[in-house]
Amino acid sequence: MSRQTPDSVACCVVLGHEADNTLGNARETAQWMENEGFHSLRLVTASYHMPRSLLEFSRAMPDIEIVPNPVFPEFLQEAPWWQSRRSTLLIASEYIKYLAAILRPYVPAVLRPSGAGD
Repeated sequence: MSRQTPDSVACCVVLGHEADNTLGNARETAQWMENEGFHSLRLVTASYHMPRSLLEFSRAMPDIEIVPNPVFPEFLQEAPWWQSRRSTLLIASEYIKYLAAILRPYVPAVLRPSGAGD
C-alpha cells in the first residue's frame, strides 16, 4: 500500500489543532464546516471509536450529512479482541466513554437544583 505524503493531501485534508478530545473535535469541526459552508463530512476514525464519534459529530452538526469511514486497526484483527488484554481494555474504555456521551445531555438537568436556571 502506498502512503501519501502530507504535501500530496494538503489540498484535501484540513487538521484542527484546538481540540483535545472527541467532543472538542466535533465542536471545532462544526464551526469549521459552518465557516466553509460545507454540507457533508467524511468521518474517518478507528472502527471501535466510530459509534461515539458519530454521536458527538451528529449532535454538533445535526444538519450535516456525515459519511462514516471506519479504519480497522491491525492489532484488533490479529485475534478476537477478548483474547488480548490491550484490545479488551481499549474496547471497554471506549464503551464507557460512549455511555457517558449518551448521558451527557441529561446529566446537567439531573444535577441542577430544582428551579435553578428555569
